[in-house]
Amino acid sequence: MAKSNKGRKAEVAVAKSLPEIIGWYALLACVALVPVVIAVVARPGGGTIAFTEDPYHVPKLLLASVLLTVATAAWLVDLFMNAREVRAGYAFAALAGFAVLVGLSTAFGIEPANSLFGASGLMTGAITWLIFAWMAVLVGQLLTTSARLEEMSWAILSGSTIVGLIALVQSTGFDPIGTPITPATQFIIDQGAATIGNPNYTGLLLTVPAVLAVGLAFASQVDWKRWTAGACAVVLFGAIVITITRAAWLGGMVGLAVFFFLAMSDAKQARRLALVLGGAAAGVALLGLLLAGPANVFRRIGLLSAGLDAFSSGRLTMWADTLRTIASRPFLGTGADRLALGAYDVQTKVVTEGVNRYVIQDPHSLPLLIAGSFGVIALAAFLAYAVVVLVDAFKVAVANRGQSPKRLLYASWVAATVGFLAASLLSVYTITGVFALFLALGVIAAPNLKPLRGGALASAPVALVASLIVATALFGGVQSFRAARHVMLSLSGDSEYHLNEAMRIAPWDTRTRVTYLWRKAGSFRAVITGPDAASARQTLASLDEEIKAQIARSPHELLLYRMRVDLYRLPKGFPGYDPRKVLEAIEDALVVYPNDQEFLQWREDARREVQGSDTN
Repeated sequence: MAKSNKGRKAEVAVAKSLPEIIGWYALLACVALVPVVIAVVARPGGGTIAFTEDPYHVPKLLLASVLLTVATAAWLVDLFMNAREVRAGYAFAALAGFAVLVGLSTAFGIEPANSLFGASGLMTGAITWLIFAWMAVLVGQLLTTSARLEEMSWAILSGSTIVGLIALVQSTGFDPIGTPITPATQFIIDQGAATIGNPNYTGLLLTVPAVLAVGLAFASQVDWKRWTAGACAVVLFGAIVITITRAAWLGGMVGLAVFFFLAMSDAKQARRLALVLGGAAAGVALLGLLLAGPANVFRRIGLLSAGLDAFSSGRLTMWADTLRTIASRPFLGTGADRLALGAYDVQTKVVTEGVNRYVIQDPHSLPLLIAGSFGVIALAAFLAYAVVVLVDAFKVAVANRGQSPKRLLYASWVAATVGFLAASLLSVYTITGVFALFLALGVIAAPNLKPLRGGALASAPVALVASLIVATALFGGVQSFRAARHVMLSLSGDSEYHLNEAMRIAPWDTRTRVTYLWRKAGSFRAVITGPDAASARQTLASLDEEIKAQIARSPHELLLYRMRVDLYRLPKGFPGYDPRKVLEAIEDALVVYPNDQEFLQWREDARREVQGSDTN
């Protein structure tokens, strides 16, 4: 990065600021640890148990919010104490516009509180998008030297390589972290869920560090660093192969191709790079093929014979459905993590097919996810940000091509970003995806940032917005973690107490309320299905009032409507069963979802039962 004597003096001056150093290392800790952290603990007497209901995503939000709060606070102290200037670029205007539209989409979304903190179990609420967008800005403030670029590279490489190693070991049938699972979900572990929660999520995340490891191996001038980076590349690409995630395969290949283009400076070097990369790729592919099992890999490829939609695991259908959802809410979208609720309004194919009704929560394509969740204007703002960053980054990488091995490191970040964006066109997104997206964009934007003139007057708004984002994220992370812990405790302790605590701590989380109501209904099952019709109907009426109260709070949540129908269907075959109540619950649900195929079929069944009871 900085090359002149003046630049080196500036680097020394920055290094003398203790708050700035604290901020930098807090940021590095966040980059290294977010991929690794998981809430799985040893069980007394042997085995493991999840510490929270969601052992993967909630802990990552908590850790990221804590470390980014520390990094932000330290940077702000340094900013005002040493009268520094905020570093900015044209791309930040588009990023600011994107952040504003995320906020507006949340405020005017279907369920604002759920959208703000996240409700789908993937932790991709608005606060996740905002805090990692801020992380991209913070990276630009602190990543000011070539030495720091190398430190950042090793930070993401260290944490991600641990993830890759765990995934590779899991593919052999042994789980080193002892993930609590059921037999039905064993295949998820075998394909490399690691500390990310699903092989698809793992594959997407590892796209960035895998390409980066190749660049670090070529850029390092110290033997042990070169060999270590090469070993990391083998682990990471091997892990990508065994996840059997075709989006990640695509991203890895695109990333390597871009790196090849940016790294070669003459024909001789091009041949050397091609030979090394080609040989390494063939070796890694063979290793991954052996670990994943040839049958599994070729099965995924063989789906092409069944048509493009089957080969894409239904993505073409999902994309068509998502486009209809976007058309119904084009300006501000549905709000983060609430895409499925908007899809119910247009009654698309995917959300009316039984157990697949929730798959459209993520359309497996980043542009469609942004447009559906935040609106087409937000998508335009994000694309403007990404394009400006990439254009500027390519200019730097091409201008420095062949100058020195260290320049290859920046080129590998650019290549990794392009590869990740290519994979994102086809991939599902979770908190780790959002994290990797903004980290990569933040790093490659850093060399092109300039001091923002205006002193404290210009810095104050940035400080205010940053403080608001990290404070909100910290609150959401802490509360979500506490609530998830109580939900987990409800499985082995006082269920009603712990679920009530979870609802009090995180009242926005619809899933907890649904769990509470089902548990409560289950505790009265003996009465509901008992011989006393009057007691059964009285109990059902009481539970129905609670469900309707929750529907009033979340009028678009299909789970609550379905629960109400299922509750009245529960005593079927017992004295307390009343088909009129079933029909009433179904009719109420159809007011919100008038074309839902499941509810329509149930209505026909209930009508026949009512007619039969009237005849009798």
